[in-house]
Amino acid sequence: SEDIDGFWEDAQRARWVAEGGLERMKEISDYTFDNNPLTARAYLFAGLANRWLGENFCYVVYTSPYETDTGEALDKEAAFTRAIGHYNAAIQHGSGDVETAAHGGLAQAYMNLDDFTQAASHAAMVPTDFVYNASYSLNSGRERNEIVLETHQRAEMSVFGTFIAELGPDGDPRTPWKDCSVSGTCASGHQGAGDANNLNYQQMKYPDYGADIPLVKGTEMRLFEAEIALRNNDLDGAMAKINEVRAFHGLDPLTATGIGTITFEWDSMTGWDILDREYMLTTWLEGRHLGRFHRWDQEGKTHPYLTGKNHMYELVVPKRFTCYPIADSECQVNENVAGLCI
Repeated sequence: SEDIDGFWEDAQRARWVAEGGLERMKEISDYTFDNNPLTARAYLFAGLANRWLGENFCYVVYTSPYETDTGEALDKEAAFTRAIGHYNAAIQHGSGDVETAAHGGLAQAYMNLDDFTQAASHAAMVPTDFVYNASYSLNSGRERNEIVLETHQRAEMSVFGTFIAELGPDGDPRTPWKDCSVSGTCASGHQGAGDANNLNYQQMKYPDYGADIPLVKGTEMRLFEAEIALRNNDLDGAMAKINEVRAFHGLDPLTATGIGTITFEWDSMTGWDILDREYMLTTWLEGRHLGRFHRWDQEGKTHPYLTGKNHMYELVVPKRFTCYPIADSECQVNENVAGLCI
């Protein structure tokens, strides 16, 4: 929990700024709240912030801005339910990209709540080429894309040893990377990654501090539809959706050998393994994998990565966590959750 403080605080701040800001906006005398695009965008941000909390933390805690926020620890599903209300409000007040992004957010929330009928309905309203980004900037440190810091200015992260490395630096347009092991190849000068014992394969999806990070994408919606089809034993329908994503990126279609299960074998051509890899490639470096691993794990579909498969180092526990704990800083000031920190 002591390692989570900054992440918990930043995520809660993002959520509170949106939700608390909306309450303040309602009180501005010369501001037209209803059907205002700024109102819609604020509700969208509130939904996305709650989605991030739900996908990444084991519990969620709300102490404001609403009177019903008691400060008690709630199951992570509460964040998705809360997000749904915000997304619906964004649709009510908005239009255009904000409305489309809100439908995508609803699909994400309903997938995490295992409501696949609603998820499919909202996913269908997001075109494959749609992208809604979190905006980053070179303007100041707090506006920078931090992944660039950890990969281009430092060498804390490397593609080495992953399925993406097996594809090659130009093997998939969704996952570009560069081999920095040759001196002079990378501006940062780092030839080794992490402890310098591993090759530094530098991600190039985000080339500079101003590179935006996607929050909602139509390609992810197609993969939701593929997953729902697999759950209904519709392999042909699932592969049609997967190949729609691949065609959008100029990639050849794939043919599945059967539905199968998630084995994390990189050469497996079953439907679930193909879907798993396509999720990985489509949402690479977007902070989305943990929530999906947790969702599958709760259904008994434990991803083999969680138990050590294709790890570079031996696990020190039998199974990796699928969510982050409540932060120590929350436990120190909130007696309702003091016993939940680890």
